Amino acid sequence: MTEEDGGFVAHCQNPDVASDGRTPMEALANLREALELYFEDSDRR
Repeated sequence: MTEEDGGFVAHCQNPDVASDGRTPMEALANLREALELYFEDSDRR
């Protein structure tokens, strides 16, 4: 996790998915949701 522009960015390297939030906990929650959507979309293919 990195701090950028007054917020935080959480990044997963494999798969390459990132999300941000105002706090570290929010960034992680947003990353979790982004990963769920990523894998949900992958299952549809």
